[in-house]
Amino acid sequence: MIVGYILTGNDNGSCFFDKSDKSLPICKKCGYVTDFDYISPNIKLKVIKYDISSTYDNRTIVSNKFKIFCDDNKFTGVLFHELPKNPEFYKMTISNIIKVDTDKSNLRYYKFCDECGNYESVTPAIPVYLKEVKVPLLDGFYATDIHFASGNEKCPLKIVGVNTYEIMRKQNFKGINFIKMEF
Repeated sequence: MIVGYILTGNDNGSCFFDKSDKSLPICKKCGYVTDFDYISPNIKLKVIKYDISSTYDNRTIVSNKFKIFCDDNKFTGVLFHELPKNPEFYKMTISNIIKVDTDKSNLRYYKFCDECGNYESVTPAIPVYLKEVKVPLLDGFYATDIHFASGNEKCPLKIVGVNTYEIMRKQNFKGINFIKMEF
């Protein structure tokens, strides 16, 4: 049975965390970003043809068209942070957090940093299982409580409910990709 759909975007050829940004919050010990919600004033998208896209370091970027769609549908827990050098584009974050079943998902954690509390990488076995989700997610946007990948690329999975998926498919958004999640 389908629980929801992982939402991803096409590669926009950009790097979100600019190492030349002197105010980029990084750990002095491991060298990785400590605030994944930080928005660099230097970020400038290289590809702006997509309504949903992803930077090399896995930040989800959306167009004004996508933001208006979410606002019009009154989706809660979806936050949009305007990019200073691309005012028609936003970094999307999701505050509706859903827990990953860490036992069933067989997660692997590598190189814990005792300074910032981050791991160098977190990798799951496929598929990722959600904890306490017994019925399909119907409406809305969700983010996992675990951030996956390595280094500054770590981010939560972004998941949409099955009804939200059906509505989104009809919008002809450019760059959008869905991966089915099952129980």
